[in-house]
Amino acid sequence: MPSSHLVRFGGVAAVLAGALLVLAELLYLIIGLSPPSDSEHFTSFSYALQVGLFLLGGLLLLGGLLGLYINQSEAVGLLGLVGFAVALLGTGMVLGLFWDNAFTVPALAQEAPSVLEAGPPASVNFGVTVSFVLF
Repeated sequence: MPSSHLVRFGGVAAVLAGALLVLAELLYLIIGLSPPSDSEHFTSFSYALQVGLFLLGGLLLLGGLLGLYINQSEAVGLLGLVGFAVALLGTGMVLGLFWDNAFTVPALAQEAPSVLEAGPPASVNFGVTVSFVLF
């Protein structure tokens, strides 16, 4: 497949990723800035839709980053390569959080709701912070 096709697919992926991530954030604002601590919230359709949009948007963003870098790789040099690597790493780490929210949290809400009510330990908060800083 020629690189022009990859660049074109990457551009479409980036636009779709942006739209899905904005839509997911708007849904997050509609649901509320601080979700309720009860386990029913994490098994609701609105939560599943929200985290599904985040997950799909993050996956498409990886493709968008790749297409952008392929198009600009000769012009950006070493600094562009480092920026691309950090963006790809940060997006991958945040995508892991989206995956966890989509699959682990609803399962915990059904099987062990007391775990969710206790909140995350400090090490998880540190990992989330590092992931979003790189993102």
